[in-house]
Amino acid sequence: MASSSRTASLSLQFIIVGGGIAGLASAFTLRKAGHQVLVLEKASGPAKVRGGLRSPPNMSRILDRWGLGPELAQYAIKGSEISFRLAETGEKVGAMVFHKEIMKGFGADWLYVQYGDVCSWLYALAIEAGATIRYECEVISIDPYGVSATLSTGETIKSDLILGADGLTSLVRRSVVGRTSLSSPNASQLYIINGSVKTEVVKRHEILRDLLREPEMHMWMGDRYVIYGHAVHGYQDYSVTIAAPLRRPYIRSNGDVEVPDFDVDRNSLEPRLQRLLDLMEISDVATPPSQEPLESLVHDSGKVILVGSAANLIPPCQTQDAATGIEDAATLGNLFSRLRLSEQIPSLVSAYEEIRQPRLAEVLPSELRKQQQVTLPANSALRVIRDSGLRAAMAQAVLDWEQADEELLREQWDEYIRMFDYDADEVADDWWIKWGKLMDVEQQNRQEESIRQQRLSGAQMQISIARVLDRRMGMRA
Repeated sequence: MASSSRTASLSLQFIIVGGGIAGLASAFTLRKAGHQVLVLEKASGPAKVRGGLRSPPNMSRILDRWGLGPELAQYAIKGSEISFRLAETGEKVGAMVFHKEIMKGFGADWLYVQYGDVCSWLYALAIEAGATIRYECEVISIDPYGVSATLSTGETIKSDLILGADGLTSLVRRSVVGRTSLSSPNASQLYIINGSVKTEVVKRHEILRDLLREPEMHMWMGDRYVIYGHAVHGYQDYSVTIAAPLRRPYIRSNGDVEVPDFDVDRNSLEPRLQRLLDLMEISDVATPPSQEPLESLVHDSGKVILVGSAANLIPPCQTQDAATGIEDAATLGNLFSRLRLSEQIPSLVSAYEEIRQPRLAEVLPSELRKQQQVTLPANSALRVIRDSGLRAAMAQAVLDWEQADEELLREQWDEYIRMFDYDADEVADDWWIKWGKLMDVEQQNRQEESIRQQRLSGAQMQISIARVLDRRMGMRA
């Protein structure tokens, strides 16, 4: 499916709070759909984070559709498999192999990308499409009924609709669910520490060189923590992500990223991990929010919409974190490219929520379940069961496609197929096919009723005028 060139007949003013992946992607799709877009971002410029992301097929497919195929070909790393390893020994106990026969069916690849690269690409798309992006603009409050955003400078900006794309600690979400943070930090939560090591540094250490030999992601599973590692940015950086509890609550001071005291016994780690953690440069630390999906993605006024991490609540750097933000943007652009009359706005806003809520209600539990599986406590019965199951599955996964057991492959891929085969544009198209004509019929009926009322009013006025003239003529007689 090619990216649509359809544009709305009625152009709206959108304010997007947040200039990360979801905000920039939404700016691009809505501007391409014919709307005026202003992005307000408190940072001083586009994110240059060197940490990595996974781009599953449902995300890669959309990025390619948006014309980013050349950039992906140059900088993204096409994944071959996920290697599940024990953090204490480095032993490989499992593998998720991306067989080309399966990936061909998705029409897109599993890729490793750098966060800063994706932001840079989306920034270029948004600017080229005509979006306005203002940096060093901190939004301190929004008015969902007056549809305005107030900046720290005191400036107030009005619009037709506001998108909250301001991440897990979203200010805009306060207007939808009543509070900014959805949970209180505590020692048992898995904080996400994202960083990287330059590959030229990795190559200097013989113990680490084999990490770059295959385009795979290493997943070191530990005692209530997990560490991911994979190459990004055309093999120029090696991304390292840690999901672990902290020994004490993490407080970021003055906006700077400090080294958090995460609760991992470094001396118990395999030598490669110890070296990686010594070398990594931390770029971001995030506290996961509530593990329950939001009840609503839209304010009661119908004028404030949540997108990206502000809506999906997926822990950073999980497989579908950035992907769902891209899906949100694709859905909004698709729906609002069809706008013709102001009376359609509430229906299109409701359609966004109707489409995205079921998707997020499936994705969030799936992501949390996967995170839980790879962070089981040491010596627990569940961990023993997990490792034995991974070993059994790996024996089949590493076989050639023709040799692997079909039932085992089907079982292993069942949930991934539901996640990866989702196409946001197709879902939006299906919604329009089902409900768009009904919207047109309802609108036509309202227009016909309005015309009938106008004609009736006109006829009544003519009668009234005639009566006045008759009275005047009678008086003259």
